[in-house]
Amino acid sequence: MIDNDLNISDQDIASIEKIFGFSFTEDNRDEVLKSLSNLDVQAGPGSGKTTLLVAKLAILAQKWKWSDRGICVLSHTNVAREEIEKRLSKIEGGLDLLGYPHFIGTIQSFINNYFALPLLRNKGIEISFIDNKIFSENALELLQYKYNARRTLSHKYNGERIASTLEFEGSELDLTYISRYGRKQLPWGKDIETYQELKEIKLELLRKGILRFNDMYAFSEYYLAKFPSIKNVINTRFPLVFIDEIQDSNFQQDKILKDIFSEGSTVQKLGDINQSIYSGNQGSLLEDFPYEEKKIEVKTSKRFGNKIANSASYFTAINPQQLVGFDERNNFKNTIFLFDKNSIAEVLPSFCELVIDEFGKLESKSHTVKAIGLRKSDSRSQEEIKQNKNFPYLINDYFADFNEEITTSNINISYLIDYVFLSRYLLKKDNEFKESYDLLLKGVLRILSKSGSKTEEGKRYSKRSFIRWLNDVGKHQLLNKIFYDCLELSLELNKENWEEIVSSIFEIIGILLTGDNKGEVKEFVKYLDESSFDVSKLADGSTKDLNTYSYSNDELSIQVDLSTIHSIKGETHDATLILETYMHGHDLSKLVESLKGNREKVKKRKEQRMRNIFVGMTRPKYLLCLAMYKENITDDDIEELDNAGWNIEDLIKN
Repeated sequence: MIDNDLNISDQDIASIEKIFGFSFTEDNRDEVLKSLSNLDVQAGPGSGKTTLLVAKLAILAQKWKWSDRGICVLSHTNVAREEIEKRLSKIEGGLDLLGYPHFIGTIQSFINNYFALPLLRNKGIEISFIDNKIFSENALELLQYKYNARRTLSHKYNGERIASTLEFEGSELDLTYISRYGRKQLPWGKDIETYQELKEIKLELLRKGILRFNDMYAFSEYYLAKFPSIKNVINTRFPLVFIDEIQDSNFQQDKILKDIFSEGSTVQKLGDINQSIYSGNQGSLLEDFPYEEKKIEVKTSKRFGNKIANSASYFTAINPQQLVGFDERNNFKNTIFLFDKNSIAEVLPSFCELVIDEFGKLESKSHTVKAIGLRKSDSRSQEEIKQNKNFPYLINDYFADFNEEITTSNINISYLIDYVFLSRYLLKKDNEFKESYDLLLKGVLRILSKSGSKTEEGKRYSKRSFIRWLNDVGKHQLLNKIFYDCLELSLELNKENWEEIVSSIFEIIGILLTGDNKGEVKEFVKYLDESSFDVSKLADGSTKDLNTYSYSNDELSIQVDLSTIHSIKGETHDATLILETYMHGHDLSKLVESLKGNREKVKKRKEQRMRNIFVGMTRPKYLLCLAMYKENITDDDIEELDNAGWNIEDLIKN
């Protein structure tokens, strides 16, 4: 239970307003600050949700009196956690919340640290990796040694998917897999040999400490079922719990958090359900957040004006809201560019010309300008690609050089330590462990290549053949441990630590080195200070930023960063261009009624489209633009879009 001494007064709010330079007395924000009951805060984009949370934490830090009980703050990503910690560290008393007895971290790290990891250590299991992609690679490798399972799965269209996504589920640790449509039970009885061999794969990887993220939730559920009294301990330790970006939590996370904090903790959730765009976010979570009886809405955006607010409001598919902007940012020409196959090359330059023209109204000459689309990868057949089927299909149709995977091509790395620097950069930027791991593996393969090392068949080592060799000699986990150390962002990569890392790698692969090209290998693994690392120089060895379109005229130069809608969630831009792509239909054309300002009942697929586009539409402060394929809409549509306040620019030359 929450002590009355924590009550937040108008005077507390007035004091924190002076520190933040932000008004908390409008649009229910003061209600959010004062509430010490279970609460759901439905906060629209740009409403200052994180600022509101940090302000409340700062006030509570001044009033907190317990030395053995703390506040628990859970977020969906490390980026969100770091943002909260960064802001608290700059406020008097805020640093007190960054250590014991408080907890600020991701939902995954909370579940791991307090439940799953203690259980596994008690069972004598040391964790090597908790990562879906790394598990997948290892599972498929082990599958090669399971004759019956390999033969059976080879006849199933999703055979590899079954083996590579094996997960424990629930308190009974049932063995399941993840299909395209969600979690499923294995389609064989437990006494069937195929089931037994798949279970052997799962248990062997468990013994090696290689698990999937969802396994940790299953182990936590097992722990809670076996020792239910732990819930009372946790609720006593954390009487007040905040869950940020709740819309990004999945079903398992929601279920287990409800179970954990069911013994008396006050739980306050903050998020925007209309921005729930990650897969798996459907089901019970969307049904009960925000819960009507404990809901407070914050609809006023501090990011954009009423023009963008009005347009975006028609895309609030799950929890319909009329967003409110502010007048200072209303004088910009939100534009729809219409194009065909012959004029698509004009989309980006026309957007840049508009940005230059419109941003002449602003004093600042430094702007964040982005072009975003939903689809980044091409799943069409070669014949469909030749036919240009479903054009425009993906971001590359607008910008041929677009490459979302920075580590897979177009990079020029001269030293092993640069592989480490880049892998750490990517881990911090995208929180994507597998991509960073693969990059380190590629660096070690470069050592073997420079040495002239060959397999028994006389071929150069590939990723697969090298991993097979590591497993055969029992050194895979040793190399994994080195990679884990390299990706520990708190580790300082000084000369001493680097030489120890290189020495450890050579202890593993030394037997494979031929002794040739010693000078070249020595040069490749030498130490360099991190100040020499520049990610922008890795694209074809040039200084050109990856995925950036550059444009200039006599007035101004513009850099447009291109990326996916999923990757810009949470960002704020000065100008945003949404590029129409194809995902079960052209996304913008399928939503033309909403763009015209008409609300309509939506089914599941359309709802998902609306959430994606809503996230994109609510990024810019000033200028919102769309690129639409003209063949998909009618003249009447164009007239109604114009009447709805959109500026229409037709790029097609008759």
